[in-house]
Amino acid sequence: MQTGSGKTHTMLGEIDDLEVKPSPHRGITPRIFEFLFARIHAEEEIRRDEKLKYNCKCSFLEIYNEQITDLLDPSSTNLLLREDVKKGVYVENLSEFEFKSSYFLSTFYC
Repeated sequence: MQTGSGKTHTMLGEIDDLEVKPSPHRGITPRIFEFLFARIHAEEEIRRDEKLKYNCKCSFLEIYNEQITDLLDPSSTNLLLREDVKKGVYVENLSEFEFKSSYFLSTFYC
């Protein structure tokens, strides 16, 4: 991929608009998380008596020049891709962030 070709903009949209909901300029990532939490909220409302709870975690990584970097911990570079019978394919030592709403994106980029 080419540097400056708009990948970050496609994923996030206008950084200044991440705190504005809903912004017509938001990218794929905020839209996915908005959809995810709308579905979670709807399921929890439907199944109140079952005390259904969801636990959401995410990781952000960059693959550039065949090196994997943890975007939540940029000091973690050159991470290794692994495969496990139970886990499947995963990135070793990639950090995870637990979140409870789609607004968490603004804490990383604003």
